[in-house]
Amino acid sequence: MTLLNATDYEAVFTTPENDTYRIPLICWREDKDQIYGMILIKGQPHRADQIRHFLRYDTRTTTRPHHT
Repeated sequence: MTLLNATDYEAVFTTPENDTYRIPLICWREDKDQIYGMILIKGQPHRADQIRHFLRYDTRTTTRPHHT
C-alpha cells in the first residue's frame, strides 16, 4: 500500500434530490494495481468510491467572480 498526495482533488457525490456535493480527498491510496481516493468521514478515513451516492473524482474548482 502506498499513499499519494491528493491536493486539489475531490470526490463528487449526489443527493436524493439530484444535487451534488464535494468532499476533498485526503490522499490517493494505491493497492496493487488500483488507486482509490480517500476521504474523512467523522474523523475516519474511507474509500470515496465505497460511499453511497459516489459519482466520480474531480479536481477542485474555485468560484471566480463574474466580470461584466
